[in-house]
Formats: sequence, C-alpha cells, structure tokens
Amino acid sequence: MLENSKTDFIEITLFAENSNEQHIDVKQENNEIQIGFQLDEVQEKEIIFRKFITKRLQRANAIIKVPKGKKVTIIGKDIDVESKDFKNPLEIYIENGIVKLNTIKATTVVKLYSGNVYATSKGSTIKVISNQGNIKVDAVFYQKEYKKEEVLATKEIWLFAKNNGFVKNDYISGWN
Repeated sequence: MLENSKTDFIEITLFAENSNEQHIDVKQENNEIQIGFQLDEVQEKEIIFRKFITKRLQRANAIIKVPKGKKVTIIGKDIDVESKDFKNPLEIYIENGIVKLNTIKATTVVKLYSGNVYATSKGSTIKVISNQGNIKVDAVFYQKEYKKEEVLATKEIWLFAKNNGFVKNDYISGWN
C-alpha cells in the first residue's frame, strides 16, 4: 500500500508470511525516492519427506508512506502495488503483478510485462500501449494503442504492458 505521509519521513511497515528475509531497498536523492523489492528464495535446510509436496508461501505486504511532493519509483519482479489517495508523481516498473492506483492525482507511468492495472482519473492525458492483446475503451476495442489528449490536463498517465488493456471513461481496468 502506497500512501502520503503526514510527516517529512518515509515510513515503512513490513508484514511477512515466512521467516526468510524480505528486502525493501529505499534510495533517496533530492526530491526522488526509489523503492525496490527483493524476496529471497525459500531454501530447505535439510530434505524432509512429506506425504504431500507443497510450495511454501513467499509473500510479504508493506505499507509505505512517503512525504508529499516526492517523486516515487517502484521496481520489482513479482509484486502487487496499491495506492491510497497518493498525490505524488509515480513510476512503477514490475515484471508481473496487479497495480491498483485507485484515483490518480499526479503524473503516473506504469510498465509491466504481465498483470493487471486498475485506475481512475479525470482531466488526464492518457496513453495505453499493449504489445499483444486488446485495449478496450468504453466497449470499443483498439489494437496495440489508445491515446486521449486533454487540452487542460494536469497530469499524464502512461501504461505499457504485453497483454490486454481496458479503459472506461478515464477508468483504466487492466491487463491479463
């Protein structure tokens, strides 16, 4: 969960489902914050016979609060990102995941290989590109690209993905 902080500090709360290490790398330069996620592979210390082979959970959740006005860049492999009333410029670069931006209030760039994007925005210039798949805007399908230029736009939204994209009246609802 990505939120604005009420203080001038970056606040991170991590909830992990296993005892292995999870890393959240935070780099701050001037007015920009870069956040990277790394989940270590589960390694068995000794081989244990089990009647049913199961894969151990490799999940963690984090609440990240960022001061207003800071540009945020999120980088990860298999992660989900959700924002709540986030007012900062945002860039998300992930390989696979679900991105729930709720209401976009600043310029946003999302690049992902596979996954879904959900967002709502008003008064935005929008560009959606899908290398394979369809883009659906208000029940109309577009091949590979959708653009909407707003003359008085206060923000830009750029979404790039390999698969499908869906847009409904400034509501962007994702890729599969």
